[in-house]
Amino acid sequence: MRHDMTWPSRKSQGTEFECQGAGLFDAPYLHFAVRSPQASSSAQHTPRVRRAALITACVLALTVITGGCTNHHQESTNTANLRWLTMRSAQLLGMARQQFEMGDLDQADKTVENSLMTDPMNAHLMVMAARIALERGRLERSYHLLNKAIEIDSELPSAHYYQGLVMQRWQQFDAALVRYQNAYDLEADNVAYLLAVGEMLVAMDRVDDALKLLKAKLAYFEQNAGIREAVGRLYVMQDKFTKAVDFFHDASLLLPDDLQIQEELGLTQLEAEQFEDAIRTLEPLCKEFDLRDRRYLRLALISAYQAAGHSEKAWEKAMAMTRRTPDDIEAWRLVAELAWDAEDLTAALSAAGRVSKLAPQQPEGFLLAGMVWQKRGQSHRALKLFKQAVKVDRSNPNAVILQGIVLEDMGRWREAAEAYREALRRQPDDPRAQELLTRLATADVEGS
Repeated sequence: MRHDMTWPSRKSQGTEFECQGAGLFDAPYLHFAVRSPQASSSAQHTPRVRRAALITACVLALTVITGGCTNHHQESTNTANLRWLTMRSAQLLGMARQQFEMGDLDQADKTVENSLMTDPMNAHLMVMAARIALERGRLERSYHLLNKAIEIDSELPSAHYYQGLVMQRWQQFDAALVRYQNAYDLEADNVAYLLAVGEMLVAMDRVDDALKLLKAKLAYFEQNAGIREAVGRLYVMQDKFTKAVDFFHDASLLLPDDLQIQEELGLTQLEAEQFEDAIRTLEPLCKEFDLRDRRYLRLALISAYQAAGHSEKAWEKAMAMTRRTPDDIEAWRLVAELAWDAEDLTAALSAAGRVSKLAPQQPEGFLLAGMVWQKRGQSHRALKLFKQAVKVDRSNPNAVILQGIVLEDMGRWREAAEAYREALRRQPDDPRAQELLTRLATADVEGS
């Protein structure tokens, strides 16, 4: 006897139950109806069969659902774990960077080490560990950690950059240049990587190439002061001070509070003989709290006042500096020069004496004092001081030339000629010694 698995649904006779799932239940043996108790007697034995079919179908359906849900749950769990691991690594990396920047290398090292135990394939953590090792001078460890970082993520620019630093420390400039170039190629909008490439070109005596590279990117980094400062420094290296001033000035406009740029601008203006501009730049710098002990800035300011013809202001600044630092040789030398320019021979002689006392192994004090005595007509005293200057400095021709001039004044022409020859031995192309020796020969007094 065939059992028909479908029946007309009649609500007055029973309840119809349709079990049709979306996809899972779309099969012929899963479409059934539960018949009413008032159905035909010929099919009264079918409820047991129907119940068995129903149980079997539900078991199969639940098995399919459970298996699908298990796989989906596992995928969701893995995704959540990965998300949590990524967030935790990022948080610990940030913590390690903060500790590193604060100088707590031990704690930063522990943080990175613990992070790598749970996330050993994190290239950013590897780079942080390498930076710590580099800061501690452990170059080999840093290099190998960076190698691992590059193996994990070859497109991480910081790994190439810090490996370039390691190579630079090892004085392997060619290899460092390659690493810096790799970093810049991977992140072309990072000016630090570009400047590192330029620095290596300079280290390899390729100043023109470095200048060409940086100038080509000025428009791209139009709001960046660092690249303009770097170009200015390159022009200083080429003794092109006027061009250097222009770039330092542009950099100072972009970073008006950067004292280092202001300092470079002022010193370069002095070299470019833009003395009034140098005074305007250096004067406020010398009043900055952080720069009060930078004596070279004060000396530069005094020189700028002196060169600009403001002798009184230069004298005032120089004397103030000697009071501030009584043992400053350079300050006393400037005082002596200013006094000489003002024809204050007493002050010049006093300052020259302080210079020779503070620095007996340097010729400047003896030369200045000798010039004062020569101007006063005391040739023997002047000659004695010039000889002392010649003795302490056996390479500079100035003392020998001055000695020759005094000997000429004393009528000792043969000794004067020998002094000029000694000056030419010290500096063969010195035009003063050549002219003085030629004049003696022309006057035919050498043999006298």
